[in-house]
Amino acid sequence: MKRFVTPPIGVVLAIVLASLAGAGCSSTPSDAPDESLDDVAAVANPVAERRLTTVTLAAEAEERLGIKTTPVERRPVHTTRTMGGEVVVPVSLAGGSVVVTTASAPSASGTADALLAATAEVERARIARDAAARALDRAERMLRNGTGSAKVVEEARAQVGLATAALQAGETRREMLRAATVNVPKSLWVRVPVYVGELEDIATEQQARIHTLGDESTPGSPARPIAGPPSANADAATVDLFYELSDGRGLRPAEKVAVAIERRSEEETLVVPWSAIVHDIHGGEWLYERTAPHSFARRRVQVAGVNDDEALLASGPRPGAEIVADGAAELFGVEFGSTE
Repeated sequence: MKRFVTPPIGVVLAIVLASLAGAGCSSTPSDAPDESLDDVAAVANPVAERRLTTVTLAAEAEERLGIKTTPVERRPVHTTRTMGGEVVVPVSLAGGSVVVTTASAPSASGTADALLAATAEVERARIARDAAARALDRAERMLRNGTGSAKVVEEARAQVGLATAALQAGETRREMLRAATVNVPKSLWVRVPVYVGELEDIATEQQARIHTLGDESTPGSPARPIAGPPSANADAATVDLFYELSDGRGLRPAEKVAVAIERRSEEETLVVPWSAIVHDIHGGEWLYERTAPHSFARRRVQVAGVNDDEALLASGPRPGAEIVADGAAELFGVEFGSTE
């Protein structure tokens, strides 16, 4: 029978310490110094984007292209807030009331057919109302003569009330259809739900700019504020603002649009003429800066908004830099060979 002898505790400690010392001396990949990226990758002839393109013109060429420059300004301006809106159709009724429908406008033939049907419905409702009135008159005479009952009179009065309400509803519908057929709106409206907490910072008396979705960087179509029907959404805590489009071509009822509304508060930002901005095929925004007499460098910018004929820049050249206000598109053509 074999016997196992436990080694002394000192021997065990010596073995453990020797193992730890050997592990400390060995090198592992984690202990090796990181290899610099410069040792495994290199960029030859790096050039900053601001030095990529410079167009140099002869004096007569600059005059021929109509180049005019203006300094970049940094000043406080009323910025805009872009919100979602919906194109609606105003329908004016007798008495000055206004109904706004978000449904697509029916065709002329469909409206005419609906108007004929509504007229027929009004005539049927009038006949029913007159018949109910005669029945009520007969029931009241019989009650006075002692041959009728009060219950029959009350039932006849209820029938007159129902018939009168149906007649009024039919007349209102016919009037709406007649207004939509005869008084075709000359312009469209845009309804903009605004959160009540932001309403005080909105310049509701100023005109707005209407953009189709995805085209917010353009000046858009102007729309003047109007007094629409009072409407709100209690669940969303919004109230509706209405704007009238003087030119609604290309827009359809119920279409969603982007609405740029001026804010009351001012914010310092870079300002250049909108005519100075050019766009490349990828949607990039650029302008040209005069770097020397007859020399112009293309600079990338980021347009934060458009205020009338001015572009508000989130980034761009330093204030005071001379940029091309007129002739930027012509310079763009010269640079890319589309102008002879």
